[in-house]
Amino acid sequence: MLKTFFKLAISPFRLFSFLGFWFFASVLYRDLFYMAEQHSLFVFDRQVMRFILDQPLGELICIGRFLLLSFHEPWLGGFFMSVILTSTVCLVKYIFTLQGKWEWLSLLPSIGVLGYLVYKGLNLYYQQEPSVVFLLPVCLLFFTGVIAILKKCFVSGNKRQTVSTNIFSIGISIVLFVSLYAYAWYGNENERLTATSQRMLQQQDWQGMIETTRKAKQPTRSIAAYHAIGLLHTNQLLTRLFEIPYQYPDLGLNNRGGQPDDGTDLYLADCCFAAGLLYPAYHHTMERMVVDGPSCYTLKQLFFCSLLNEEYALANKYLYILMQVPTEKKFVYKYMPQVANREQIMANPYFSKVVELSPMEDHFEQEYRSPFFIGYNVQMTNARNLQAIDVSLAACLYAKMLPEMFNRTRPYAGKQLPPLVEQAVVLYSLQRSGTGGDDILNYFQVNPQTVSRVKEFVSRYVSNGTIDPSKYEMLQEEYKNFYPCYFYCQNKVNEAEMSKYKSLMKGGVN
Repeated sequence: MLKTFFKLAISPFRLFSFLGFWFFASVLYRDLFYMAEQHSLFVFDRQVMRFILDQPLGELICIGRFLLLSFHEPWLGGFFMSVILTSTVCLVKYIFTLQGKWEWLSLLPSIGVLGYLVYKGLNLYYQQEPSVVFLLPVCLLFFTGVIAILKKCFVSGNKRQTVSTNIFSIGISIVLFVSLYAYAWYGNENERLTATSQRMLQQQDWQGMIETTRKAKQPTRSIAAYHAIGLLHTNQLLTRLFEIPYQYPDLGLNNRGGQPDDGTDLYLADCCFAAGLLYPAYHHTMERMVVDGPSCYTLKQLFFCSLLNEEYALANKYLYILMQVPTEKKFVYKYMPQVANREQIMANPYFSKVVELSPMEDHFEQEYRSPFFIGYNVQMTNARNLQAIDVSLAACLYAKMLPEMFNRTRPYAGKQLPPLVEQAVVLYSLQRSGTGGDDILNYFQVNPQTVSRVKEFVSRYVSNGTIDPSKYEMLQEEYKNFYPCYFYCQNKVNEAEMSKYKSLMKGGVN
């Protein structure tokens, strides 16, 4: 049996299968598998892993999480997954004696498993057990291995002549892999780009985040959130915020209870942290850890919050747990010298930006609209510096709160306004025409071309305060990153979606 197995395993068809699986896992879907690894936790200390071991099949889940560590380096995780799936292909071929033009059928179970992982989308790690990434392929391999052993032991038959791989079989196999790739690349575009953005956030690759999020044809809230974070850290928030369309599709996520979920928890803590709201970021991250259990992702976020809040003993505790994760020692060695060293913390551009945006007011989160990083900034009354005012201006623009936006433009009196704010101020002056709005533009150095363009847009397309919905798509293409177009055509409330997620809403901003 072993001789037959290895002979099949090194055949051209098996090599083709291995490379097809490896390309999918290591290149095409690597960021989702990497983020699944980050939303998992495995250490060899059984006491730390008690939250998993006490569950039904806890030992099996731990095995899956251990294997998932390999996706910290996607090429390595892809290699192990490809070995497992290719072995399954060999066993299926042996069980059903598939040769020649029928050889492609042996791919179906393995491709079916990958198709299911793609179907799960961000539920691969969002409020779900991430070890399924490896558990499903391993269970499939075990199942087919048992059947192959039973066949060898109890089913006798004449040895059939080996038939070489058929061109027809190779062609069908190529179609299967291409279909899987297309489903992952185009069908799950938003899920893939969200995971890529989260990975780039960890790497603090802000320009990469911006370019990645701009690739989305119809971005979700999570992509819009990471787009804004990238712009914030490159000081482009008020010049490029509306480069992407803001009419969100449904991600189709479910929470641990199986109920529809709008995915806010994917990005809420990250956005709060980026906006300088350290305590809310800590609070929401801790909530996720209570619900889902500790993970590398949440432990890193908790460490950052503790570090900037100068809770150094707590920060060391999070580093101690991460130090036990075999793949996270590089992270620990990078940030350990910064604990209790305020000078080094402020020398880090990422941390210094967050500290500069920290609030000057102490209030309960319940006093603000959700999501909190927008609710706080549209109600903020005291800003630490001009950067904090710019973030507040961006929040008001996004929430379409023009009076509040105008009230925050005082630092720009007599100066040139940022482009998007300038467009919004001109629009606000037109809306208040005849009621004191005519004098608004006199407070700033406004570009005459901006005034002309906004007036032309309003006169041509706006009627009774609205625009014909049939023109939305055309206008969004022609007036990209133009605030009046966003104000009238984008980020419209979808009543069906709102009712679907009614239990999650708190009267917040769409």
